[in-house]
Amino acid sequence: SMGLNTFMANSQMEYLDLGSVNVITDRCCVSNKKLETVVIPNTVTTIGEYAFQRCGFTGELIIPDSVTNIGRYAFSYCGISLQNISGKALCTFRVLEELSLCQ
Repeated sequence: SMGLNTFMANSQMEYLDLGSVNVITDRCCVSNKKLETVVIPNTVTTIGEYAFQRCGFTGELIIPDSVTNIGRYAFSYCGISLQNISGKALCTFRVLEELSLCQ
């Protein structure tokens, strides 16, 4: 895993490949306004609280099926909608079980 605030407020980063980490820590990428794309490897099991809060996602975000825990507010105030999230990680939330990707 990476440390708390590892990539916090990096105003120039547009692309992030997280390699082979297992945990995306709390607040690791908070306020990366230009961040468009994040590659989350299938080794990740946890996305921490506020991990990508206030990031400027414009593309598709693929959350691999290996992710079993998404912390609160992990994607809050992001420019991404549920339609642009792929993967079944969100299906573990009862309120989202009706999404077509969970079928």
